[in-house]
Amino acid sequence: MYICLCRGISNHDVRDAVKDGAQTAKCVFKSCGKKPKCGKCIMYLSDCISQQSSEPLSRDLSLSRVTL
Repeated sequence: MYICLCRGISNHDVRDAVKDGAQTAKCVFKSCGKKPKCGKCIMYLSDCISQQSSEPLSRDLSLSRVTL
């Protein structure tokens, strides 16, 4: 699923960026080699980063919960 339509950043790109240490939308853009354009995706990027950041912990605590 695309998180940023302007720059073509997908949830998979966000996942990879978080695995590489990105903790903010700015870091995700930098990791993808892109710059923000309109900014409408920042809220969605932040939510996706939060979900990806908590995913390993939630997997350890509950195998039934899967965060996409």
